Amino acid sequence: MAKQSLIDRWVEELSSDSKSQEESREKLIETLKEDLRDELILAAELEIEANHLIYEHLAKEARRLSREKQQLAKTIEKLIMDLGGTVDNQDRPTHVAEPDGHFRDILKLENELGERFVEQLIIAEDGGLHEAASVLIKFREVHYQHQEGIEGLIMKINTTL
Repeated sequence: MAKQSLIDRWVEELSSDSKSQEESREKLIETLKEDLRDELILAAELEIEANHLIYEHLAKEARRLSREKQQLAKTIEKLIMDLGGTVDNQDRPTHVAEPDGHFRDILKLENELGERFVEQLIIAEDGGLHEAASVLIKFREVHYQHQEGIEGLIMKINTTL
């Protein structure tokens, strides 16, 4: 077995870090596209449900959450592009929202999205994608606010029934 010089070992280490960062970036882009799709689905679901709520204050709250979801989707799209990815029509949902009053299904998707944000944060940090990690921390904070908002809507709807 030939001895490697210190420089050769450093070059090898740096190139493996570079490959690891590229793999992390690609994985992050792939999962962010899932986030984009789910945020747009949630925005559509919240908007359609808002149109069928009989109490205006609850409808207003659902519409506010929908607008925030749409804004977060735009921010996710920007992060995808900042990471070198692209977003095209196939990355957008073809989902048609139907009012069914099942806010628990909306909450379930929101929870799945929150779990994904945590996983993505780990990928970004492990891959040395520090700027993406700081954006994902903000996404996670917004997610918690949305989760609480949806839970609050569910409780208010249940008390009005």
